[in-house]
Amino acid sequence: MSPLIKTVCFSLLISMLLVSAGAQSVPPKDDALPLEQRRALWLLDQLFERAKACDDETFRIGAQAELADLLWKYDEARARAQFEEALQAIDAIKPEPVDDPSDAPLLAEFGPQYQLRRGVVELIAHHDAEWARKLGDQTGIELSTESDSSQPEPAAAGQSGIRPPSTTPGSPGLPLKPFLASRSVRPANVQDLLSQADTARSPAEKDGLYARAAVQALVENDFEWALSIAGKISPSPSRASIEAMARQRAAVAALSKEDFVEADRYARDLPNLMQRANVFDQLLRALEKRKDIGRAAEVLAEAEQSLGKAEDGPAKARALLIIAGAAARLDPLRGFEILRSAVTAINHADLDEKSHEKSHDGYTPNFAQVLPLLVHADFDRVLQLVQSIERKEFSVLAQMALCRALLSQTREKQ
Repeated sequence: MSPLIKTVCFSLLISMLLVSAGAQSVPPKDDALPLEQRRALWLLDQLFERAKACDDETFRIGAQAELADLLWKYDEARARAQFEEALQAIDAIKPEPVDDPSDAPLLAEFGPQYQLRRGVVELIAHHDAEWARKLGDQTGIELSTESDSSQPEPAAAGQSGIRPPSTTPGSPGLPLKPFLASRSVRPANVQDLLSQADTARSPAEKDGLYARAAVQALVENDFEWALSIAGKISPSPSRASIEAMARQRAAVAALSKEDFVEADRYARDLPNLMQRANVFDQLLRALEKRKDIGRAAEVLAEAEQSLGKAEDGPAKARALLIIAGAAARLDPLRGFEILRSAVTAINHADLDEKSHEKSHDGYTPNFAQVLPLLVHADFDRVLQLVQSIERKEFSVLAQMALCRALLSQTREKQ
């Protein structure tokens, strides 16, 4: 099983556990349902078969269970049958062969079968606590009695779900450790570090001192000084990381002061596409709040052009989905256009093993931030776009997000 599919499946299971199941009620007759619900249920019926056509068995099981969760309120008997089929499929999974027979066996709770079964049973518990308890007793699964605060909350419809950037200089992913080691215990002083760099004995020592000085300038929220000092470091990943962190923090600080010109200036130079998209999204939200629609349209066009020039790949696809959500808030027609660009980027992305390892993270597109905003504008157009996604797993995930949006939004209106 490829790392990509494992990542997709893990993300799907997490989303399954976080999706709030609707309260049980007597299923209404089909002709009494609103049109949007009927569309969602029709699509769910199609997705049961499409999910079964996916190559990865772990994904198939997770998708089938989530579809059953969505269906329960409207067709409990069929949902039960789908849950039972998912559980039977879990039991049929053959363990992966071990490289060394002498290795200690993997603990059951860390195995794929246990994790899958737990996810399915947790979903069942939303609808039939007694059935879930019996399943837990039979398989040794201890169900949660309260929500796990350590798990991230699902992003609200149209929200990026991205946490604010870390203000800690040594945040994960920043390769600064070799440069931040200090023999002195006294607090760093930017000017002292710069003076030491001037008399450094080697280029490596000089770069290390400049890096420490730039990070200290960031701690003091002097972003321009930090960028100026970082420019003295020899071209390297560390220099690029410091410059990116300085620009991101400067953009966020400018947004907090409602200095939208400065925020825009820093955002456009962010090399990380996800960071750039998130800053643009925050900028657009701020402009929307001020009802400056004209300026928001200009920033949206700039964001789309900036990301459109990037090389196709997972990062571009995810960034375009963020901007598509921002566009959908302003103008659904623009949202559809950028969503189409995002789908094209997904289809063009190089998703082989080598590309996945190079990206250093999982690649699961987040459709929840854009589809709920477009589904009421033109259901057929949204469906056509997500069904044009070539990777089966991603297409199924997008269509499930579409169903969830229709059912949850309709439920809120009732």
